[in-house]
Amino acid sequence: MKNYINKHKKVIMCLFGIMMLFIFTMTGEAYTEKTATINVTGILNVRSGAGTSYGIVATIGSGNTVTVIGEAAANDGALWYQIRFQKENQTIEGYVSSVYLQFSVEIAADQNFEAYLTEQGFPESYKDSLRQLHTLYPNWTFVAQKTGLDWNTVVSNEAALGKNLVASGSISSWKSIQSGAYNWDTSTWVGFDGSGWVAASEEIIKYYLDPRNFLGEDTVFQFLNHSYNASNQNSKGVNGLLQNTFMSGSVTEESTAVSYADILMEAAEKTGVNPYVLAAMILQEQGSSGTGKSISGIESGYEGYYNYFNIEAYASGTMTAVQRGLWYASQSGSYSRPWNSVRLSIAGGSEYYGTNYVKAGQNTFYLKKFNVQGSNLYKHQYMTNVQGAASEALKLAAAYNADIKNASLEFRIPVYSNLPGNKCAMPTGDGNPNNLLGSLSIDNYNLTPSFDKNTGEYNLIVDTSVSSINVNAAALYSKATVSGTGKITLSSGTNTIVVTVKAENGTTKDYTIHVARGGGSASPGQTTVTMDYTLTEAGMIRGVSPLTTSEEYLKKVQVTNGTAKLFLPDGAEASGKVGTGNVMRIYDTSGTIQKEYQIVIKGDVNGDGNINGLDLLKIQKYLLGAGNLDGIYFTAADVNDNNKVDALDLLKIQKDILGIEKLPQ
Repeated sequence: MKNYINKHKKVIMCLFGIMMLFIFTMTGEAYTEKTATINVTGILNVRSGAGTSYGIVATIGSGNTVTVIGEAAANDGALWYQIRFQKENQTIEGYVSSVYLQFSVEIAADQNFEAYLTEQGFPESYKDSLRQLHTLYPNWTFVAQKTGLDWNTVVSNEAALGKNLVASGSISSWKSIQSGAYNWDTSTWVGFDGSGWVAASEEIIKYYLDPRNFLGEDTVFQFLNHSYNASNQNSKGVNGLLQNTFMSGSVTEESTAVSYADILMEAAEKTGVNPYVLAAMILQEQGSSGTGKSISGIESGYEGYYNYFNIEAYASGTMTAVQRGLWYASQSGSYSRPWNSVRLSIAGGSEYYGTNYVKAGQNTFYLKKFNVQGSNLYKHQYMTNVQGAASEALKLAAAYNADIKNASLEFRIPVYSNLPGNKCAMPTGDGNPNNLLGSLSIDNYNLTPSFDKNTGEYNLIVDTSVSSINVNAAALYSKATVSGTGKITLSSGTNTIVVTVKAENGTTKDYTIHVARGGGSASPGQTTVTMDYTLTEAGMIRGVSPLTTSEEYLKKVQVTNGTAKLFLPDGAEASGKVGTGNVMRIYDTSGTIQKEYQIVIKGDVNGDGNINGLDLLKIQKYLLGAGNLDGIYFTAADVNDNNKVDALDLLKIQKDILGIEKLPQ
């Protein structure tokens, strides 16, 4: 009888829900829009309807703000919200599961807390999230860790090749295409630390570096102080974190069964490191199933050795990362090595982490991943996985139940100077980025200079009788598209032809051909010039290598019915190295100047034809307001061609001088 009544209650409630939906539809009562934040690990699919059976209309990253404009139930009864947001200048609407939205809490003014935030020196862009957390957990303390570091400098250092990695299966906008990270010839990314990891893009590094993206109820735990506190860290909490993982049970040590929780608590008491942190680190390294070979004890050649924290585990020579880590575990020495038991591996690894990280100031997951404190900046970073700290934080947060969360917890949150006004968004674009040409040619003519996939400008002179040319081009990557080719009608004088390559991910690159119609044999006695350098639309010559002599330079310039000469900026004829500011003049047979071009060598800011510390000094003086950079010299200093000279240009020139990455000319 009871089941019969319950069934009928459910039917009545369903009918009531349908009736209320009908009333809502008939009355046209508007849904009260609310603001929420996406809270997800990775990227969230936005669907056309409520439920995973509907198609994906867009993707959105964690930390993005959306407007909730409606709600609906999926077939399984789960609540889904209809959201609206802006992406790439488009307004997008769709549905997401309610579990991935975090709504703002109505915050009552707390003058004492406001004064505290100001006293700490938190920027305004941090405060709304901190107010939310303070409302939920008034006993929490937030410490502004003033790094004294410039945001752009931090990003530049963390973006150094190989310092931050993402899984090779990640979307393309998470992967770097800087020199050495991506092979343009094969349209593939280069593997680091094995084929499963590739260099992270600057955009995804910015996202994980920006503390403001991780000031949610769980994500903030990457800033939790890692010191051991017996008052709110215990075996019960450790067991809660280990539940449903390979460490939920026990291991046999010296014929005695001992639980993983007891091993971790013992390690915490000895090393002074939070046991929840230790557990989260192991789960991050080994996964919840614990199938990694580094803890199996049966890896060939290293039987009986364990490395639970994957310390010193990186590919080296003929060794895989696992083998290198187990080799380290097998050696006699510090941190209770050799680690020939589970207990020793966890105890020794905990000591290693406590000594080298927690006691060295890297006492949060964030600082362990991004070392922005102390004297060893951007070095001594525990892992290369750019998501490591954020991922560990979620595991750590799971260990803190409601009672423990209401305790006095301290979070140390980095603050940078020149941080962007808005939080750095998670990139969501996908598709191969290769937007280079594999070939470019014109029927019956040779381009100057010869085609190179990295050269964007070319020159061609044709007779006045030539009314059209046929441009051929093919993309380097098969899924990229090319436009601007085929039969091109020519006008008298200079014609500009642009061939555009559109990559699979939507990015484009232009190749420009300047065709002068009226040269060659069209006008007997006319002075014409061709050269193996690039002539820009501004009339500057690029493509000259540093340390090129005047004699070498002029050998690559061909003048019909005339001559070419090089001059220094002061008017004297040049005879040494060609430098920025040098002028090439074209004379006809009577000695009359027909054309004049300025030469620019990127990085050669003082015009001596070399790239060295003197060029760095001129830029530094300019940035400090103690010197000027005008005209062609400003162009030479702006090595990344973004119409400004800043610290990024300085860094690129330094890399050229050190032989790390040569400047393209």
